[in-house]
Amino acid sequence: MAEYLPFAGKNAIVEMAVGIQFQSQFDSRIGAAVEVIKSDFAKDFPKFEPLQQFTLNIGAPFPFPAAPSSPGFAGFILTRVKPDSSPARILRAMGNTVSIHFMEYDSWQQTKSKAIDYFDRCFRLMGVMAENPVVAVFMRYIDRFTFDGDLQAASAGLLFRENPTFLPSVIFNSGNLWHSNSGWYEVLIGEMKALNNLSVMGVLQPTPSITVDHTNVYSLPKPCNSSVELFDGAQNQHSVIAILDRQHLANTIILKNLLNQTMLDTIGLKG
Repeated sequence: MAEYLPFAGKNAIVEMAVGIQFQSQFDSRIGAAVEVIKSDFAKDFPKFEPLQQFTLNIGAPFPFPAAPSSPGFAGFILTRVKPDSSPARILRAMGNTVSIHFMEYDSWQQTKSKAIDYFDRCFRLMGVMAENPVVAVFMRYIDRFTFDGDLQAASAGLLFRENPTFLPSVIFNSGNLWHSNSGWYEVLIGEMKALNNLSVMGVLQPTPSITVDHTNVYSLPKPCNSSVELFDGAQNQHSVIAILDRQHLANTIILKNLLNQTMLDTIGLKG
């Protein structure tokens, strides 16, 4: 029987990521905390990679000598690997964002607990919030469903409900190769709206599959430069825990609207 199967067996999650965005780019000052961060996270993330920032000059040289520039510290990547050497978990500080990526996913409660612990420890060691406040929180889920059967039989209708809110009807007549991308704002928590971006595609390489890629970005009502306020909440400011819970719920609602009942039962979501 031709059917789609969840990528990870009990769920379809290829990667789940949560991130916290700061107001300004990180600068070389976080380099001073790198060795402490590396040591503190050594058990959780044994592999450490520094990120370097380079200046690239293009065009005619100046008529006078320029001051030599050296690479600047731009962030770091901490990785925990699977037995096959592929990433199981990544903590990345780069640009103005600290993000945590889970390539092994058991449950939201377990994943949330790990993410909050990593953020809390990382921010305390980086010591940047007082001068560089947090401005946004994002969550991204990438789900993949691989096709088992005759390639020519693969189609969106074998995975999705009829007339889902978030997909155009034309994809149901497009066989195994199509793409839909959409974005919209909707209320996430309190009266504050969040941006949703949803990319859904049917592909043939590396294997026939359908990928559902959903990102939710929530901008804080005001910049937050207190870790206590960020993690515990304050007047007119929801805690990051409450925000992440609502972002997770938003993703669940989208999947319930998209997937047919057979797949919802397979991955443990009630329609």
